[in-house]
Amino acid sequence: MCKYSYDRSKHKCQRDNLPDSEYCIFHLQDDKKDLNKFNKGINKIIDEENPINFTGFYFPPGTADFSYKNFQKYVFFGDVIFSGIANFEDAHFIEVNFNGTTFLKIANFEGATFLERARFVGAKFYNKTYFNKANFCSEADFNGAEFLRSEISNIKTTGSLKTKISIENKSNKAFKSRTKAKNLQILDFWDRLAKGKSEVKFDGAKFLGLVDFHGVLFSVDVSFHDAKFLGNEIVKFWMTEFSKDAVANFSGAEFSGETYFSNSQFFGKVYFRSTKFLNFITFDSADFLSESVVDFYDAEFSEYVDFKRSNFFGKVKFNHAKFSEEISFIETIFHENFDKVDFENTKFLKKVEFNKAMFLRDANFNKCTFFEDAVFDEAKFLKTVTFIKGKFSGRTSFKHTEFFSVVDFSDSILAGKTDFNPTKSEMVFFNNTFFLEYVKIKANLTQCNFYDSNIENVDLTGSSWAINNKKNIIIFEEWGGRLSWKELEDIYRHLKQSHQKHGDYSLAGEFYYKEMECRGKQLTGFKKFAWIVLFERISGYGEKPSNVVWSSVFIIFVSAFFYFYCGIEFIGSSVLKVPPHLLKYNFSPNSIGIQWAMGNIDKVFNDFLLCLYTSVITFTTLGYGDVHPIGYSRIVASVEAIFGIFMTALFIFVFTRKMLR
Repeated sequence: MCKYSYDRSKHKCQRDNLPDSEYCIFHLQDDKKDLNKFNKGINKIIDEENPINFTGFYFPPGTADFSYKNFQKYVFFGDVIFSGIANFEDAHFIEVNFNGTTFLKIANFEGATFLERARFVGAKFYNKTYFNKANFCSEADFNGAEFLRSEISNIKTTGSLKTKISIENKSNKAFKSRTKAKNLQILDFWDRLAKGKSEVKFDGAKFLGLVDFHGVLFSVDVSFHDAKFLGNEIVKFWMTEFSKDAVANFSGAEFSGETYFSNSQFFGKVYFRSTKFLNFITFDSADFLSESVVDFYDAEFSEYVDFKRSNFFGKVKFNHAKFSEEISFIETIFHENFDKVDFENTKFLKKVEFNKAMFLRDANFNKCTFFEDAVFDEAKFLKTVTFIKGKFSGRTSFKHTEFFSVVDFSDSILAGKTDFNPTKSEMVFFNNTFFLEYVKIKANLTQCNFYDSNIENVDLTGSSWAINNKKNIIIFEEWGGRLSWKELEDIYRHLKQSHQKHGDYSLAGEFYYKEMECRGKQLTGFKKFAWIVLFERISGYGEKPSNVVWSSVFIIFVSAFFYFYCGIEFIGSSVLKVPPHLLKYNFSPNSIGIQWAMGNIDKVFNDFLLCLYTSVITFTTLGYGDVHPIGYSRIVASVEAIFGIFMTALFIFVFTRKMLR
């Protein structure tokens, strides 16, 4: 009796053992056993047994050609070892079980059809594996399967060989023939093909039921190019490992059911180019560990997408992708790399969340379209991030975001409610940005560039204007020295209008002052001098009442000196105990008046106070009648009176304007 037993199912072989062995012809692990006897026995089992049970069989080279075979019964290949090529090309299965099966050479299932459940749980594939154009009409279970990288010459019948060797992508032209390979020439061709590097191909395969690859190890290139996962069944790739240098290619694939790549690890290149995800898809906590490409170019996501807590180490490409439902990149980390994170031309039709995400490299969101909410709260950008020509139609939030380098919104449209309130920011560009209503920016605006944008629509209240921690209202465009005074005037005007619109009249006045200052700097010659004296120095462009006061004080003191020199007649005052006298001092170099004045400082000081008193009552047009200008002092008094009326009215206007605001 054959010694073979399968403990897990309590299966024991009932066949007679060979005369020189403890095992039957089917369980003897020897490539030199009688192949004719083996093949006849296999055919007999297929014809007579139901279900067909090949448990633990050892198929030596030249014995496993089931191409075009139509299995109308349940077939069990559990724990089978195929030491040669296993050819199931265009085979037809009702239900089949390959659990624990070992494929030491090529495993060819190209064009095979699985009408009911197909199980490959714990199967091991040591060489090229082909499921091209296979049809899985029901559940396909590859849970715990291993696709291992190994040269054919290194394969042994026992143990798990996982030698990681660089691989080459070979074409699958050998499987295009539909002729049964029985002669030696064809067998020799298969052997030569098997000597290439390992790969797994599901190109064009169709899965109509549940698909389970969770926990699978792919140590070789695996391709699901143009594969179809149909029937709205779950597709499981969670905790799957794609080893180093193993390319995972899902380009052109279509996933109709919920798809899970949670906690998967991709150590090699990953391609999802033009892939269609028609249902929920999650990459939660997935790790893209290779420094090579992670490519979602032109991918379409029709339902919710989850990339929460994922890690990207390689080049990330989401450009031209389309997200029709909500997408989450919460706590996702884009690790440092020479290549940028590329979302250019991506369309987000629903809410997208980058809350607490970290970008340790440049990020490109140029020409992105956000139709609904775009949330970047508490995200960190350590390198440059650009949103050039982006369109934000929904709520946009950058609350407590940290920008350690340049952020650029140039030529963008912010049409929805926007809250730009970063905790830290460096240079922020809003050049030619179009703002609609409900946009609030709270940042250090000395580091923001608003050239050619309609900043008047933006609420800037609460923003700071600090340069090196010193408050100073100078916009970036001015101290950057890149624009003309006319362009700077326009920007300051828009900033003034913004603060007026949102009730911050104090800062609005500051921006009005800067606007007028820029206008004055456009003038030349006498016009510029007159502008500075009449508008800036005297009243601060109507924004500084203190300037009016100090200008008035200056006029009063200058007039007093003129009176002191040109002369005034004092009628006398019994109250002040000043007798009538004439004040007129001559301070010419040859005059003895200087010598006299030096010896009578007290009298000179008292006389100057009388001149100052005269100037004050003349400036305020009080005119008590106790003093009279004489000579040229009459001209001075007339001019001072005119200035007094003007300056008094100007002070009332400026002061009232400030108080009313």
